[in-house]
Amino acid sequence: MSESVKPITPAAILADPHVLDAVTSYVLADDPAPGIATADLPRWYDALKTYASNGGNLVLTDGALDALVPLGVVPAKALTKGTEYGGWLSFTEPGSDTPTYENQPLTKGLDVAGAAEGSGAGLTHRRQTYDPGGLGYFIGTSAQGDCAVAKCEAPQVIVSADAWKKAGGTVAGQTAVKVGMAEDEPIGVAYGEVPVGRGRIRIAGGLLPAPTQANNHTYGLNAHGLSWTGWRVLVNLLSSGLAAPVAPAGVQTVAIIPRTGADSALPLDVAAVVITLAALVRFGRARRRLQPVS
Repeated sequence: MSESVKPITPAAILADPHVLDAVTSYVLADDPAPGIATADLPRWYDALKTYASNGGNLVLTDGALDALVPLGVVPAKALTKGTEYGGWLSFTEPGSDTPTYENQPLTKGLDVAGAAEGSGAGLTHRRQTYDPGGLGYFIGTSAQGDCAVAKCEAPQVIVSADAWKKAGGTVAGQTAVKVGMAEDEPIGVAYGEVPVGRGRIRIAGGLLPAPTQANNHTYGLNAHGLSWTGWRVLVNLLSSGLAAPVAPAGVQTVAIIPRTGADSALPLDVAAVVITLAALVRFGRARRRLQPVS
């Protein structure tokens, strides 16, 4: 396994998009185009879309959901960025309080005894996906998770349920976001997948945000702050062996791009290690650049 584990940088993909032919999953955490020059953005998104269309599993988390627009999945107006007290997901579908634990592959392994969940912001079956404190995000002294009465800084991104379903996407979880000083908290899709050609794009709107230096962090910052649920969600996002989604009849899905590479894939465990290490290396480097302040 060790000889197959290697990071795949965006620069390497631009130089030779076929490097993605050897992995079953590729993750973009928080940044849709890390280090990519504006002039190279069309080639970058073409490479990602080709990868997914040819059977790859493209995973977008947090701010990287911006890539859904140039990838042709949803229009820009379908994305809403905001904050909450911390990263969380409601494992429900739009308009329903019934949990998705039984009917969505992406919720595999989440319905276990002892897993704490609650309700709020009009949603049930809520679970925290990451802890904001270790990443430098403010936690209100009231210890309340209600953004109407407590300061909320932890970033989250949602996709309009209507736009997501129009693209053929399935919903495994929702969340709410506080936008500026607005009193309401819009709800949208924050965990799901959409078919793209022979592959798919999977999203998680609040999972691996980059740390912040905006607040006092005398004892440093963590590279990530995943909860048990957050780790389970990450494992499921990377699990390319889960059943592929099938778009409902009459839904126009993202068009397939002609294949340009040979069929090849790493075993799931290898792909998971490759992508997880790549994500953690990125955040580890970010962490080393962040210096404590007094």
